[in-house]
Amino acid sequence: MVRRLWGALAICCVSTVLLHCGDDSDEGGGKAGTGGKDGGGGSGGAAGAGGGTAGSGGTAGSGGTAGSGGDAGGSGGTGGTVTVPCAPPTTSTLAAACIQLAPEAMKFLPSDPKLDGKGVLVVQIFDTAQIELADGGEVKAVAGAVLPATSPDGGQPEDTLANLTAQPIRFDNLPMPAQLYARALFIDDTSLLGTPMDFPFPGVWVAGIDLSGGIVENAPLAALPLTAGQGTGVTRKLWALRKLTVEVTRAASVAPKGNGQGPVTVLLTDKPQLTSSSAMFGGGNVACGDVSGSGKVTVSGIVVGTGPYWLTASLDDYGLGAQNLSGALAAVEVTGGGFKVPAGNQLSFAADAYTVSGAVQLTHAFDPPDGGGDGVSCGSKDSGAD
Repeated sequence: MVRRLWGALAICCVSTVLLHCGDDSDEGGGKAGTGGKDGGGGSGGAAGAGGGTAGSGGTAGSGGTAGSGGDAGGSGGTGGTVTVPCAPPTTSTLAAACIQLAPEAMKFLPSDPKLDGKGVLVVQIFDTAQIELADGGEVKAVAGAVLPATSPDGGQPEDTLANLTAQPIRFDNLPMPAQLYARALFIDDTSLLGTPMDFPFPGVWVAGIDLSGGIVENAPLAALPLTAGQGTGVTRKLWALRKLTVEVTRAASVAPKGNGQGPVTVLLTDKPQLTSSSAMFGGGNVACGDVSGSGKVTVSGIVVGTGPYWLTASLDDYGLGAQNLSGALAAVEVTGGGFKVPAGNQLSFAADAYTVSGAVQLTHAFDPPDGGGDGVSCGSKDSGAD
């Protein structure tokens, strides 16, 4: 369920199939990475069921213990080398894995059920690093676990992130010699489980990938270094999709080339100079915003990592798409070296902030396209360029 969001941006999102980990799936991958070096296998840890349910798995190593269940989540390591005890598989020709999740430290919002740190954890094992199919679905998971376990009546209870990640999650009797790959999703807003979505919502957390270098489309999942007859313990950083809210306005000195209405996009990058290789760390969009007068457009989205970042935005006045800036309004400076985010648009926030807000002005109007008028209007059901 990796959806194309804003050209270069794509990340995992959720749907009801998260609750059926061993079945054919349609939920999300995301930006994948190395996840750091994997710790070696060790002794100890109770064996879990072969179907991928959670066992006690022993205690977490030095890579970061889970925090208390209050406002802050687990301390969360960097995904580096740790020792996670993991007992051998019950079948000597197969393998076992114990996955310790290390969530980012976060200041949860107890009054907001979508961001209160209580939800559902899904961990899945795949036999391929590229799990997304051409039709938007996913390959079948080899094994999976959902925590907390579903109730006898089919309901899905919640638990705190700290509790759900306090112990490694064990998978017994994994197939060998196949190369396997793990992914975890924590869904803070469990209302998302009822409806498939095309947008990455805040309150979803993802592990088994590395977002330290930004969000990249179609990167592979990180491998599990398994050995037949042995248990391998690894730690994986659990990255939060923080809530982003940006107020977009137009500088009074900048006149739109069209009617000042169109799709609005905001993006976060780690450097002010914008190039084709700029790393993106979040953003959001709205289908149509109106800055023709003194109005403001509120854009919601997500942020990964702790920043500081540079915030930029654009309004596609002529509806030409992200690859064509003709007639667009943008929060950029045009220099001899290309586009640069204005210095005043740097966005800093606390490392444990679950919600991030900012404001940006559209300060540059690109020349309009040759021929044709501006056919994009927020009041039209058939918005788009003529």
